[in-house]
Amino acid sequence: MGILYAFLVSFAFGILFNAPWESLFYGGVTGAGGYIVYLLAGKTPFAGVFLGSLTVGALAEIFARLNKKPTIIFITTGLLPLVPGKLAYDTITAFIRENFSLGVSLGLKTFFSAGAIALGIAITSSLMRIFKTFGKSK
Repeated sequence: MGILYAFLVSFAFGILFNAPWESLFYGGVTGAGGYIVYLLAGKTPFAGVFLGSLTVGALAEIFARLNKKPTIIFITTGLLPLVPGKLAYDTITAFIRENFSLGVSLGLKTFFSAGAIALGIAITSSLMRIFKTFGKSK
């Protein structure tokens, strides 16, 4: 059921983000694909977020080429199920309740999750640029 929700959240965010109508389905598939990989990684949340963002980046690059649309459309909608929103909320709540040690701990988890997302997208984007460069030079 969570995979369906990931698809619907990505699809709906595409509408909110004003993505082209023909890209909404692919944005949903990108979000669901990243979430599936996140779930499969299971026991290690940071590795799951990292591998999920690699998947989102790869699917976004593929769908961007197939649909002749900018990659950012699929990345933006596809990453939404991986964003550590609850962790960020819990971090702020811990600080408000003056539980500073828990707040710092959750804040670090939030920071590393966001870093894993950024690293996964950066690696995928860099690899695609390298492949493009080598493809043109031949």
